[in-house]
Order: sequence, then structure tokens, then C-alpha cells
Amino acid sequence: MMKEIDTSIFKAYDIRGIAGENLSEEIMEGIGKAYGTFVKRNGGKIIVTGRDIRHSSLSFHQALNKGLLSTGCDVWDMGLTTTPSMYFSCHKYPVDAGVVVTASHNPSSHNGLKMYFEKMSLPTKDIMRVRDILLSGEFEEGEGIYKNHPVVTQDHIQAIVDKINLDRPLKLVADLSGAMGIVIVPELIKKIGCEVEIINGEVDPDYKAHQPDPIVLENYPPLINKIKEVKADMGFMYDGDADRIGFVDNQGQIWLGDKIQMLLARDILPKNPGSKVIVELKNSEAVVEEVLRLGGEPIFWKTGHTLIEEKLHEENAILAAEMSCHYYIADQWYKFDDAMYAMARVIQIVANSGQSFAELMGELPNYPATPEYRVTVPEEKKLEIVEEVVNYAKEKCDRYLDIDGIRGYIHNGWFLVRSSNTQPMISVRAEAKTSDDLEKVKDFIKSKLDGIDGVNLDWSKQHS
Repeated sequence: MMKEIDTSIFKAYDIRGIAGENLSEEIMEGIGKAYGTFVKRNGGKIIVTGRDIRHSSLSFHQALNKGLLSTGCDVWDMGLTTTPSMYFSCHKYPVDAGVVVTASHNPSSHNGLKMYFEKMSLPTKDIMRVRDILLSGEFEEGEGIYKNHPVVTQDHIQAIVDKINLDRPLKLVADLSGAMGIVIVPELIKKIGCEVEIINGEVDPDYKAHQPDPIVLENYPPLINKIKEVKADMGFMYDGDADRIGFVDNQGQIWLGDKIQMLLARDILPKNPGSKVIVELKNSEAVVEEVLRLGGEPIFWKTGHTLIEEKLHEENAILAAEMSCHYYIADQWYKFDDAMYAMARVIQIVANSGQSFAELMGELPNYPATPEYRVTVPEEKKLEIVEEVVNYAKEKCDRYLDIDGIRGYIHNGWFLVRSSNTQPMISVRAEAKTSDDLEKVKDFIKSKLDGIDGVNLDWSKQHS
């Protein structure tokens, strides 16, 4: 009899927990049975699986495979793989579903699953269906066929290489965070014809150099220093499962998802006028203005890679990006977030522009803004805290969007407060047209948050 399940591991767009606490081999096998049952009951049979480099990932992956096979689903085992390579495999091969064992950028003691079905990330409602099947204990039964399927990475690399043509080679630096980018990024860069220096290129499941998260600005100094030392054209910072990437230009300036979305929009929209572009709520207002200027149709949507991907399909949009460095570039590629393809596409834009990366980014509108602040709060209170902010702020704003927390417009700028879907945190960000107005926006939202028990927003600390 399986021990009691902590249902909080089932998040809005994936499964995440702590190995040895609310995740175990037994629970992973049970989730395998539940997901295999879900796939079979929806007409599928073949599932590709893979894992990242965390200490618990191998045993969890084996338990997951065992559960899947017991439902009569066939398992194609990719071994160590990135999340985008799992997504790619679901488009490339005659399979029905995919799942990878990973907790992305979360601490090394954490783990989880990202699931893919019918060529889309599993939406929240279906993640909860998998949860309900697990809790019911009523699983399909059968004897699935297992096979190794290690060719995915090479096929993924070649598919990207076939799409990229450079007028000149670039010198690059990549910080792979001791994580999954190691299995694909160096070879991909060399095959598209560029030179690369690697930082944190040895597998490190403890992430001793830094947490594998490209939106944490304090992670970047070694990468910036190496770019300047070797006089590189640009650099990259990858996250834990290589579905997110932050960029650094040749002068050492960091560029995250919303600013890179503008660069991509300038490349894509002139060739595809009138196309829809999904803009995550945390993104700069400059993204909206730039998409409109280029003749596109911007559509704001909720934070979360699965939610953005759903909206991308629903609207048949051509481009989407999150400030957290997820990119969906669908004019010549698939509708999933692929940091490797995003990297190659930005390399191509720079290499074929006749300008440096810094010069190209310098042409884009750039308003004074904070990074995203992640404020730790009690898990059971995070929704209540955000609701209190929404109710307080919306009557004081010039206008607002409340589809995911609140993006409120005030003092010639805007702020965002929302709850994390994966961690006991709230996210806070602000932007304005001038530095003076930005301080007014920051003061407005901090004065409210300071009055809520359990919230400690410190503008000097990106994580508090």
C-alpha cells in the first residue's frame, strides 16, 4: 500500500517535490502508473522518458519507467536529456507522450516531472487528472515494451543546425550551470560554426557554483568576466533542464526574456505582418509597444510555461517569451520552449546583422525597471497575500490586469504581484518610463506589502 500522497507536489504546470520527503521511488512508480493510465485512456501507448543529473533522478526515472510499463505503455528511454529534447522527440518520432524527471532550477534536493501529451505540455487540468488517477489507485494493466532511445540529442542538434545559416562565425561563452546543457550545447554551438568557451561544464548535481537559474543576476559575474577576458561576441546562462537561457552581450550587459523577445520580434514580424505575439505579464511594456510598432498583435497572458504554451496554440501565435527566459519561436520551429533553438536563432540574428550584440540591443527601448523579486511567504498564505494586494491596488491604479495576480498601472509605470506556481513565494516586479517614476511605483507596492504579516520585500535582495 502506497504511503499517503502529498498532493501539493502537483503544481499548475508540472510535478515538484523534495526527494526523500514528499517524493520517493514508490511515489514515482505510482505517478508512472497514473500517467500511463492517463495516456492509455486517451488513446496513446508510446511514451518517451528521460532525466536530468540530480542525485535522485536515476532511481526516480527507473521507478517511473516501471510504473509506465505496468500499464501496458511502451517506454522509449532517452537517458540523460534536456526537457526541450524530450519535447522535440514527441514531434520527431511516432510517440504519443513524453515525460522527463527534473525539477528545473529548484535546489538539488528537489525533483519532479514535466509531462507532454499530444504535442503539448500537459495543461493544469490534465495534471490534476493524473493526480486523481493516482489517488484512486485504479490503473490500467499490461506489459509494455522497453527500449533505449539515445539518439534524440543528436537528432535535435541536427534539426537546429539545418535551420541556421551564419554570415560569420561568433566567439561565444556558455555557462552551463553544471547541469543538463552539458549534453547538447557545446556540440550544437560547434556544429553551427562558432567557437565556444564553457563555464561550469562539469556535471554537478549539487550546483555548487550557483543555482541553475538565469534570472538570478548574482549568478552572472563569472560569465561576464569570461566574455570580457576572451573578447567574446556574446554569452549564455542555462538553467537546470536547459529549457531557459539568459543572454549577455559583448559589453557584459545581461538581457533576459522580455528584451530578447523584442529582438526576436524585430526579426520575425516584418516577415509575418499581423501575427499574434504572447506577452507574459512580467514582461516590459516596451515589448507591447514594439510588437504594435512592428505590426503585430500583442496578447498579455499568465506566467507559466504550460499556460503560455496553451495560449500560443489557442491564438496560433508566432512568438512568445517569458521574462524568466522561456522562448517559443514558432515561425520556423515548433510551439514549445527550446533554449537551444532560441540561442541558435539569436546567434544567427547577431551574426547576420553586421552589428555587435550590444549595438543591436542598444537600439531597443529600455525603461528603468527592477528584476523579478521572489519573496518567500508561507505556502498556505501566498494566494491570500496576493488577493489582498489585488483588492487594495486595483482601485488605486489607472488601469490593471488581474488574470494572474495584478499588473497595475500607476505613476507612469506598472507593478506586478503574483504567486509562484511552483514555490512558496510571491513574485514582484516594477517598471516605469523614468527613474523617478520607478521609485514611486516601488514605494507604492512596498508600502502595501510591508503591512502584510509574513512578507518581507527588500529591494536590495532579489530573493528574500
